[in-house]
Amino acid sequence: MPVVQATISFVVEMREFHNVDLYHRGYYQIRTYFKTNGSALTAASPVAGKQVAAVLVEPPLLWERTSTRRVVPESIRGSYIDPGSNTPNLVPEKACSKTLLIMYREESTKLCDVFEQRVLFPVDPCNLEESLMKHELFLCVELWFAEEGIDESNILHSLEKVHERQLRVHFSPTRGLHNHFDVFFDYFHLCAVEMAIHGALTNITPSVISPQKQSPRATPMQHSVSQLNLTQQSWHSILFSMRNHTSRVQLAFAVHRHLCHALLAARESMLLFWREVLPYLSANTKPRMGEYC
Repeated sequence: MPVVQATISFVVEMREFHNVDLYHRGYYQIRTYFKTNGSALTAASPVAGKQVAAVLVEPPLLWERTSTRRVVPESIRGSYIDPGSNTPNLVPEKACSKTLLIMYREESTKLCDVFEQRVLFPVDPCNLEESLMKHELFLCVELWFAEEGIDESNILHSLEKVHERQLRVHFSPTRGLHNHFDVFFDYFHLCAVEMAIHGALTNITPSVISPQKQSPRATPMQHSVSQLNLTQQSWHSILFSMRNHTSRVQLAFAVHRHLCHALLAARESMLLFWREVLPYLSANTKPRMGEYC
């Protein structure tokens, strides 16, 4: 069965930084990114040599209004997006929090950084949830540090990664993901960051695969057999081939119903979550439900 492309939109919030015990005074920063199956493949890093249906992680987007520095007086530098690099080694784009100057034991500081990021998965349209679970998506949370006394204008170039945590993301396309958690780092930098992650299935599209060209030396029998082999064809060749088979129309209807059901279930789950959290939101942050119902 040809694959389709499922788009999962994630919102990662870095809420508060907690210094459990002070071992090193200095500048602290949190960075996050997504990776799958031990690697982080971005849209700017295609697989060379062969056409592979890979997971694509789009660059994160900073929510400017919620990530303002005005509510965090301890911030030395504002939050931003690290562009990463493809050479010599692949470094994915990372969501970087505000840079904080931590001076005291048991000090807690708000971060108020919110990032949005989309991950594109190739999935089997008939086994949507099982296909997503096979990819083993991870949220990587890094702790970056620089000693105090460094010129603040050069602080971003002085930060070094001192620890990293990898968290498995368990996601259901129909129920979504809404989780609040704390990430603790190692003993030598005994601190934690309070985070939240929200995820939802937002789009399903045919995979971007060009239809195979017929070889000029292929016989009519070879061409007919290749068209009937649905497991090796793209959606373009199945639905828009020269020969109109009733089974293909039935297949298209069945897949369409299944995917519409998944998208509607994801939407209902998102609206249900909004209704549950509305009583706890301030008046200026409440969404207007009439626009989405």
